[in-house]
Amino acid sequence: MALTFTLEEAEALRRQLEPQLRRLRELYQATRRSQAWLERLRERIRLSGGYYALLETTAIVRRIQRRESTFQRFLESIQRRGVIVRDVETGLVDFPGELEGEPVYWCWKLDEARILYYHRPDEGFQGRKPIPLDRIRRSRPSGGA
Repeated sequence: MALTFTLEEAEALRRQLEPQLRRLRELYQATRRSQAWLERLRERIRLSGGYYALLETTAIVRRIQRRESTFQRFLESIQRRGVIVRDVETGLVDFPGELEGEPVYWCWKLDEARILYYHRPDEGFQGRKPIPLDRIRRSRPSGGA
């Protein structure tokens, strides 16, 4: 793990990136809906003996391409900050860090109030454990949270 974050740094960055992660998830979901609609539309056209070159299919394809481009920009922007996006739908991200001298990932999902879990690099999400309470208390931003 090249770049590492203290829990405090990861939490501060998480707060900054949360709106982008929500937008990333929205773009992903909207793109999947459009792709499903496009496939249903193409199947209807195929069954009726028509061609795909309809204005509606072209518009949907363009919409999908725009969303995918925006999605890619958001994703790359997040990754450039050193954050590992594991699952866009759940908003699961890891922040490389260190706990008691060992490499860990501070693990967070959208809709969790803050970073409360970690796991070793070889464990993944299934191995996530609660961060020791004393570490969480020390990482609280001034003003509570």
